[in-house]
Amino acid sequence: MNNSTLSIDDEQNKLFTIVEIIIRLMLAMTGTVGNAFVIYAVAMTPKLRTVPNALVTALAILDLIVSAVLIPLMVVGTVENEWPFDVSFCRVHGFMLIFFHALSLNILGLIAINRFLNITKPLHIYRKFATPQLFVIQLIVAVLLAGLPVLSPFFGIGSKDFAGFNPVLGHCSFGYDVEGVWVYEVVLLSLGLLIGTVVIPFTYALIWKHVGASRSRVHAWSTSALPKSMTEQQSNNESGSPNQEVSVPAFAHAISIRRIQHKDNLRLTRNLFLLFITYTLSLIPYCVFVFFDKHYSFSIWLWRAADILLWSTSAVNPYVYALMTSSFREAFRRLVGLSFYSSPQRT
Repeated sequence: MNNSTLSIDDEQNKLFTIVEIIIRLMLAMTGTVGNAFVIYAVAMTPKLRTVPNALVTALAILDLIVSAVLIPLMVVGTVENEWPFDVSFCRVHGFMLIFFHALSLNILGLIAINRFLNITKPLHIYRKFATPQLFVIQLIVAVLLAGLPVLSPFFGIGSKDFAGFNPVLGHCSFGYDVEGVWVYEVVLLSLGLLIGTVVIPFTYALIWKHVGASRSRVHAWSTSALPKSMTEQQSNNESGSPNQEVSVPAFAHAISIRRIQHKDNLRLTRNLFLLFITYTLSLIPYCVFVFFDKHYSFSIWLWRAADILLWSTSAVNPYVYALMTSSFREAFRRLVGLSFYSSPQRT
């Protein structure tokens, strides 16, 4: 970028700045409302208090802080075209943004692992990994894995100036024109891309592979073991066939229950997978800009558009998940006293 500051006297830049401020404020408001609702719904609805939803709640808490506190502070920098407060406060703000984004990705990784264990392992094994104690340990590990690389400048690796006011982005973030900051940024984003485009997708690929194999087994089991008719069942009983203990209604009911549980797990997995998709799609454009535009030669507005997209997930996540999950929709209807659907949705 040739100019380190944005000329607010230019009419076109004024218009773009106003649009940017409006978008960021809308993200802040919608994100605050949406994430507060997710937290409220889990807290007030006993059947939502599960390990997957606990991870979603942890993600919602992070997104709530970003939406209610950090994004409004971004707007302050954009309006003033500089950071009007203490420099140390700007560093804290910048490192918090970076840390929260890294921690969100780690939680998405925990969600993928939880889904993998839930779908591919027997229930008694899954329950061993779904205890409150292990949930706390998992969160601690996620915090450490996010915090150690992000906060490495505080441990003597790099400079604390790696976070500061960035005039291209218009807020405190990765520092601007600081020696070594580009390498620091590339390393962190590369780690994020590794997790977001390799580790998590690989986990979900294993899930879908297991689902396909499971469907084939259930189909083969139901077609080979189930008698074709009550007449055949009676014949088997009279002839002493090995199938004589099979009850057609009971067997069909067992198959039906298994398929319902299978569909429920797949529906939840799909919704959680969408959280990961929105996160990754928001991250990639910003990474491309950082990797290929070390000196900010691209348009400042392209940079800011990529930055807005990067932080839009904090506002989008609660709606992507909550609106596609029947239990959350039911909690929302109870909260506002409205009914959007004429027939109840099965949990």
